[in-house]
Amino acid sequence: MVEAGINTIRVYSPIDDLEILDKIDKAGLKIIIGFGYNQNGYYDILSGSFTQYIEKYKNHNSILFWELGNEYNYHPEWFENNISNWYTALNTAAGKIHEIDKSKPVSTAHGEAPTITVLNLCPNVDVWGMNVYQWDNPSGAINAFSDRSTKPCYLSESGSDRFNSAQVKENQQEQATANLAIWNN
Repeated sequence: MVEAGINTIRVYSPIDDLEILDKIDKAGLKIIIGFGYNQNGYYDILSGSFTQYIEKYKNHNSILFWELGNEYNYHPEWFENNISNWYTALNTAAGKIHEIDKSKPVSTAHGEAPTITVLNLCPNVDVWGMNVYQWDNPSGAINAFSDRSTKPCYLSESGSDRFNSAQVKENQQEQATANLAIWNN
């Protein structure tokens, strides 16, 4: 990973192993620790157990920042068919993290650019990750975000599919070309 120029790892579930976190740090990498909403009580937002993880590891050098959820805006059915319930939980959880760890930002991974309404519902979110799959140019989402907010954002996910549906077959070169265009854009 280091040889490839990668400097940050994003995980969807916390790594609860000091030896692994130490190896990540020793390699000179950083990690974005993600927490899910309902993970049956395993360091999740619903149970509030995510705060135990933050208390335990908040001073570990490998942790760059905390991330809450992943594209939950696409799943209102997880929140009694009211996505506002997610944004309330997100903002509340981000506030709790700020009480425990004042040194690291809190983010979320949102599907595409959040609306102004969503941004206003979540003032405790410091950094917005965006999962953007707009073929080979994510700049539209980045521009939309910058028009709506002065907060920082990052591409939490982006890429292209190696399966060419028009040809009904895999095309790895096409995928590589598209991914290079994403990085260049």
